Amino acid sequence: MKDSAMNCFEEIPDPTGQMHLLRKRITELKNAIIKHRSQKADDRCWMDDQELYKVLNDGDLGDNHVGDPEKMLSNCKRFIQNRCQGGKWTDYQTLELHIEALKTEVLELNGELDRWKTKQTKLNSTFNAVKGLEGIKRCLAVGNDSPLVLVLMDAGLVPEGVKAK
Repeated sequence: MKDSAMNCFEEIPDPTGQMHLLRKRITELKNAIIKHRSQKADDRCWMDDQELYKVLNDGDLGDNHVGDPEKMLSNCKRFIQNRCQGGKWTDYQTLELHIEALKTEVLELNGELDRWKTKQTKLNSTFNAVKGLEGIKRCLAVGNDSPLVLVLMDAGLVPEGVKAK
């Protein structure tokens, strides 16, 4: 599936025949960002940043000096305690599974919501069709076992003194 960034270039005239170079560059940058983003928790390394910066082709790979080694090791220890399994946070694999389960649940709930919206639309059109006392009386003439009559009675739309046959 093509993304919108690539689609926009398909509609631009390309008199010099260089558009393919732009497409190639966009794909290269996009892939570098996706690769960097996919490195999570203990997969992430300072070298991932360098790989991302390298794609800029400007020679600047960032400052990779760590400063005081003892302070850096202390920061690493705190990172591991807070971000890795056994620390305060759930490990990212479990979080990813939880996210996927929630996405599935959202899809199911959206389907259920659509079904309820369809039912609501049908009920609205039914109620619009039987507006007023005469419409309600016509519905009640069908008999107590009619689903519409039961809905009208349940909703309190049957006026006092009007009885179903």
